[in-house]
Amino acid sequence: MGNQLNGLDRYHDVDVKGLLIVSCFIMLLGKCGRLWYN
Repeated sequence: MGNQLNGLDRYHDVDVKGLLIVSCFIMLLGKCGRLWYN
């Protein structure tokens, strides 16, 4: 387990950061879209 987790740490961190950035970006776009269209 330990070795596997250590080996996947880099990819896991990148995936989590990417997902967080994408989700935040989509949320910001949704808020801006609502403000513009409303």
